[in-house]
Amino acid sequence: MLRVGFTVVAAMLLSIPLLQAAGGLMLAAIAFKLLSQEGEEAGSHKQAGSLFDTVKVIILADVAMSLDNVLGVAGASHGNLTLLLFGLVLSMSIVMFGSGLVADLMNRFSWLIYVGALALVWTSAQMIVEDHVVSPFLPHHWSTTMGLAVLIGAILVGATAGLRRARVSRRAVIVRA
Repeated sequence: MLRVGFTVVAAMLLSIPLLQAAGGLMLAAIAFKLLSQEGEEAGSHKQAGSLFDTVKVIILADVAMSLDNVLGVAGASHGNLTLLLFGLVLSMSIVMFGSGLVADLMNRFSWLIYVGALALVWTSAQMIVEDHVVSPFLPHHWSTTMGLAVLIGAILVGATAGLRRARVSRRAVIVRA
């Protein structure tokens, strides 16, 4: 239900000036989070203390996953409602029936995390370039989207590398203490 609701709202809202570009930036942030969490220990996540906390964590996680799923599908559909609904049904099917398989494949083949991040970065760049406010200031050529995707990717790789170095330094300080 959350995905259907978000899809209807996202389809209407993406026509608001700069909102599509903001959605593209959110996708870039999601790609950063995906890359920065790659390789973390399984036990590093916060655990819920009560049944209410558990339900709250599940609902918040579903809202977050629904939002990034809808942003990705809405951005990739380029405003085509048929494509948007097809992408939503397909992605929901993959999440419902294939999430265990996808998680297993991502755990086994960690390079798939980079493929997912790359897809998010590409969609992010497309959303930013195609925003109705941003578009008039950019040349209408595929290389514009490619250049922005490379720039976003480079920023994410640099930020992720810096974050990993900080984690290693922090662990080294803890080990010395």
